[in-house]
Amino acid sequence: MIPKWLKQVAQIQANTEQVLFMKGSNSKEMLTVKEARELLRVSRNTMYHLIQQGVIPARKVGSSWRILRAKLEDWMNEQDNQAQPSS
Repeated sequence: MIPKWLKQVAQIQANTEQVLFMKGSNSKEMLTVKEARELLRVSRNTMYHLIQQGVIPARKVGSSWRILRAKLEDWMNEQDNQAQPSS
């Protein structure tokens, strides 16, 4: 049986094609967990699980998690590349 969180990771991969980032976005921009999960279209619990498991690159700033936008974009591109079959 496939764990629910793993199914949600697969859904994230599917959603990466639908998420568009503006060109020239600030590469040092830090996203909150809420902002990142809205981009990925996942629940709060799923986002924290992915962060705690090290699936999503994030860092703790004080008591809150922050995700560097450029790192999230890189991760999403990796997921998209893995999801595409090789020719």
